[in-house]
Amino acid sequence: MTFNLFTYGTLMFSEIWRKVVGQDYPKIQATITGYQRRRIRGETYPALIQGSHNDRVEGILYLGVSPEYLARLDRFEGETYERIEAKCHTGNGSAVPAFVYVFKQEYMKLVEDELWDPEWFLREGMEIFTESYLGFSG
Repeated sequence: MTFNLFTYGTLMFSEIWRKVVGQDYPKIQATITGYQRRRIRGETYPALIQGSHNDRVEGILYLGVSPEYLARLDRFEGETYERIEAKCHTGNGSAVPAFVYVFKQEYMKLVEDELWDPEWFLREGMEIFTESYLGFSG
């Protein structure tokens, strides 16, 4: 059995995905509705939190992720995130079931009002994130 995983932050970027997971998977662009991608105080990675039904977040949907690598990603995401099931929408409009990591309610005090910007991450945050988090060995 394999699973789909919607990513909306650092794991959208192939170089980070490969360093964390160690294996490539097929991927497509997708969106998730009803959520917002926000900055976390003092961090370069984002939180996905419940939003209004009009909110949408663009990301990458990895297809056919094995349970072994999903467990590895659970460890990478750590205690502040919870893996839930959700529906993502692909470019052709189809709804695809997938897992996604959402920020746990008890850590919401760390979430800022500012949206997390993937372009900012590429320009300024990627190097900091890589130095801080990519010693992860699963």
